[in-house]
Amino acid sequence: MFNNRIQYDVDKWYKDLNNFLISVEKIFKTKVIIIPHPSVRKLKNKYYNSKFSVAKDSDATNKLIPSSRFVIANGATTAVSFCVIHNKPVTLMYADQVKAFNPGMLFETKSLSNCLSVKSININEKINKSKFSLKINKKSYSKYKYNFLTSKKIKKINNTEILKKILTQ
Repeated sequence: MFNNRIQYDVDKWYKDLNNFLISVEKIFKTKVIIIPHPSVRKLKNKYYNSKFSVAKDSDATNKLIPSSRFVIANGATTAVSFCVIHNKPVTLMYADQVKAFNPGMLFETKSLSNCLSVKSININEKINKSKFSLKINKKSYSKYKYNFLTSKKIKKINNTEILKKILTQ
């Protein structure tokens, strides 16, 4: 997330994220497990609150999403496809910094949210259970599977083109 030219305040990002995830644990009376992006799983992230479990296995996404109650994804990420495949509710998240410094990412998040009929949540706003997607829209998930996860429709299309197609729907 931070390998681009957008100048996020990293300390603020993780403070906001940790506060948000602590609230999620309290509201849902459950433990949060963080699954970092595969490109950074081997790195130690000093910013995560130490109370959270961090899954670093190479197949953590595939192992943990099927048994999750629901998933919170940081924007339009490939991990969302695992939620769709396993029929798991997903809520997409963003922060004030994304709104301020990365409108493209906010657009992608909102577009994917609309495509899947799921909610998107600003981690800097007060949250409650109603702000989360806790059920799936079977029709939206089926359409997503057909349009973006089946080989007959996408076998000659690379991931970038697939995401572009989602965003321009």
